[in-house]
Amino acid sequence: MLLTKSVINIAMEATASCFLLLLLVVCLLQKKKDGTMRSLTAVVLTELLCLLCQIGQWSVLRQLTVGNTAVLPFGKTLFAADFALVCLLSAFFRMYILAHRENLREEAGLARESHRRELKCLFLWWITVSAVFASSIWTGIFYTFSETEYGIPKPLYGLIFAIGLLPAVLNIITTIKNRKLFGTKDACFLLAFTLVPSVGVAFDLLSDLCISYLLSALIIVMLFIGINVHHNETVLQREAELAKSHEEMTNMRVKLMMAQIQPHFLYNTLSSIAYLCTEDPKEAENATNEFASYLKSNLKSINSRKPIPFVEELRHVENYLKIEKRRFTDRIKIVYDIETTDFNIPALALQTMVENAVRYGAEARYEPTTITVSTNETDTVFVVTVQDDGVGFDVSHTPEEDRLHIGIEGTRSRLASMVGGTLEIDSKIGIGTTVTMTIPKENGGETV
Repeated sequence: MLLTKSVINIAMEATASCFLLLLLVVCLLQKKKDGTMRSLTAVVLTELLCLLCQIGQWSVLRQLTVGNTAVLPFGKTLFAADFALVCLLSAFFRMYILAHRENLREEAGLARESHRRELKCLFLWWITVSAVFASSIWTGIFYTFSETEYGIPKPLYGLIFAIGLLPAVLNIITTIKNRKLFGTKDACFLLAFTLVPSVGVAFDLLSDLCISYLLSALIIVMLFIGINVHHNETVLQREAELAKSHEEMTNMRVKLMMAQIQPHFLYNTLSSIAYLCTEDPKEAENATNEFASYLKSNLKSINSRKPIPFVEELRHVENYLKIEKRRFTDRIKIVYDIETTDFNIPALALQTMVENAVRYGAEARYEPTTITVSTNETDTVFVVTVQDDGVGFDVSHTPEEDRLHIGIEGTRSRLASMVGGTLEIDSKIGIGTTVTMTIPKENGGETV
């Protein structure tokens, strides 16, 4: 009867070993491994060693039943190693739960937690418990051996076995405590890994059929499948968010263009060119070229997904201001205080602020308005400033659909996403407006 059970157990554990060996190869071949996958790989390897150890023990038992006592020392070693591997499996699975939780926290935008001290204590616990259990081969405190059996439990066997299950208890507590973070599916799998093998151990003791390791192996395979499904879902979700972000950016660029190319600006410019065609044809030609360059730069910016050299943006602004200067003549004074140009900036970022200065600073009054465009740098950032002494406005009461609001928010969004920059506005009614854009050097602001 014992021989038959040995054959059945060896067959079951050999089957489980094949599954785990295949899974181990798949884990090792994966190029990108996060903390969860590395911990699961350790779990798979340890469970595989446990199964091989169990197969060895059943082979030893078969030899003992036919009177081959020479295999007893080997059986003693396997018995102690099996306990040590089970404890290590619990420790590695504890690491898996912690790593999986940290990955989920990171995906949810929560702060990571350090578990280095707990992991050190965990391995110290494993070494101590394994050494104490193994010492019973010579002391007989926890178990003894005979010529036909080995691992005969003593009263203290239950105590050392309970201590060996300590990480499993911690796993249950951690899983229940973080069930909302894990999600129902993951939480059930994690609890099953701890509880199902325990039921299997009880069945092992009652029937002499060792199914606990087989159950553990099946759950590990399901965990691996679950991790990959979760990973694929995360990738698809991120791709969807990225596509949505690109769509929003495109819509923002279109809105920005609509805000930039204002109908009254086009009408006034074309009217000025038409007037110059009869009064000063040469000047009309210059104005037409400037207007064409302005439109070309504006239309090009719709597909601009990367920042451009500041000198290119400044050239575009100069074309625009030349056009406006023809219309406003002495009502606009332009001052350039350019200390540095060796950096990149999103297309239309400077022009948007300059156009706002013209429209909301100079156009709204008859007195002369000075618009100053300046740049400087510190050790860490480039600073671009657009200042006017026009009418100013209340920055806290700008309608969301207003062109000014669209231009400001569009520029602020593109500064942040393209170069990690910021945009600040200081405006006082009757005094004027100052727009300050900062571009960090470390985020790619410097030109190559």
